Amino acid sequence: MPRLLLFAFLSWINPLCYAGLITQEQALDFGTFAANFNSGSSLQVGYNGDVMTSGVLHVIDAPQAARFRLTGYPINHVLTITINNFSLSRGSGDTFLITNFVHNAITTDGTGSALLFVGATLQVDAGNTYPDTDYSGDITVQVDD
Repeated sequence: MPRLLLFAFLSWINPLCYAGLITQEQALDFGTFAANFNSGSSLQVGYNGDVMTSGVLHVIDAPQAARFRLTGYPINHVLTITINNFSLSRGSGDTFLITNFVHNAITTDGTGSALLFVGATLQVDAGNTYPDTDYSGDITVQVDD
């Protein structure tokens, strides 16, 4: 009989414990672009995929917003998203600073899941030299319920 009581107790507690999972389905990708490195410029990707540039910067291959699947959160609940600035690098040398994160409003569905779309701005600093190669970095997404 205590076994049945323990099971009932665990079933009662379990809904109060949420172990949210964040799965990246699409990386934040600034595509391919050409810029005049004698002047500062930026490339902004909206969470909906809109692209804006400033300064002398020309998009060659279209950027893409990031897409994350959130699961295991409270049902029908508004979530708070925090993303800190980070840099893209090729391992050494000058880096691109990634700032001004934007995302869609997040409310979980009846299963505790949601899709998060994230855009950001890539800063090109005047006077830096950026070799024509791939750059990478790590984005950290914090979800608070």
